[in-house]
Amino acid sequence: MPLCQRFLSTDFVGKPDMARTVVLKGSMMSGAAGAAAAAAAAKRREALRREEEQETAPMAAEDGYEYKILRTAWTTFRNPARLQSVLEYESQSGWDLFEKLDDQRLRLRRPITCREQDAERSQDAYRTWVGPSENAAAGFVVAGIAAALAIVMGFAIAFH
Repeated sequence: MPLCQRFLSTDFVGKPDMARTVVLKGSMMSGAAGAAAAAAAAKRREALRREEEQETAPMAAEDGYEYKILRTAWTTFRNPARLQSVLEYESQSGWDLFEKLDDQRLRLRRPITCREQDAERSQDAYRTWVGPSENAAAGFVVAGIAAALAIVMGFAIAFH
């Protein structure tokens, strides 16, 4: 039974303290589960990052190219127009799409000779991130969950 239905259930009519206890316990369990899920996701991201770096390192400089992985917190690269925009920006530094790993990661490459012009460029040729950082993205998600929880709690209290 969803949290708001428990709160509004007829089992708690005339027992507001008991209803609040159920809501608080549900919220704490959600928070603990969310924290565990976030920790597991962080561990997976770190393992994936290490794997990517190991895959990229042997390729570097052996064939006259250097490689980098460009990341984003959102599924930015799913949108073809946004992907094209990012690739056009990166091409100014000589980077070309080598491989689209998924909707959040691209592997780019460029000839090593492009390094010579990096000092003349106004952009960072070695950026590895597009859009808001992972922390900012997580903040947006947490703020959204907090707002949704506040709305549910407001309705639950108003209709009690």
